[in-house]
Amino acid sequence: MKKISFLFAIIMSVSLFSFSQGTPAPNQFDEKVEVKSKKMNRFKTELDLTDAQNEEIRNIKSKYRPHHEAIDLLDDEEMKKIEHRNLRKAERDEITAVLSPEQRIKFEEMHAEKKQLKAAKQVESVKEMPLQDAK
Repeated sequence: MKKISFLFAIIMSVSLFSFSQGTPAPNQFDEKVEVKSKKMNRFKTELDLTDAQNEEIRNIKSKYRPHHEAIDLLDDEEMKKIEHRNLRKAERDEITAVLSPEQRIKFEEMHAEKKQLKAAKQVESVKEMPLQDAK
């Protein structure tokens, strides 16, 4: 029994040491940058953006980023929602001004699709919520 306990202790020690020496977890900022980069690449591909359009849209997004970060500092969650929504609308309007008529149609389709997916996720999360017993 002592041998098994000793062996278990050694395995756990080696596992913990190996785990602690692994690659560090990427920080949240790096993950956001990677996600945004993937979104921009998808955006460029699906809308068939020219290099000039792509650069202009990147500039628009960069212009709005500090405003979104400032809104994130607000304490009132409802106010955050409203302000982000208003800012996204203004940003979307500027982006659509850069697009050709065909690209605008595709952009609006992509936006509508995104809204549908978000609504479906919200419905799904509500379905997964446990019901509380009435007492």
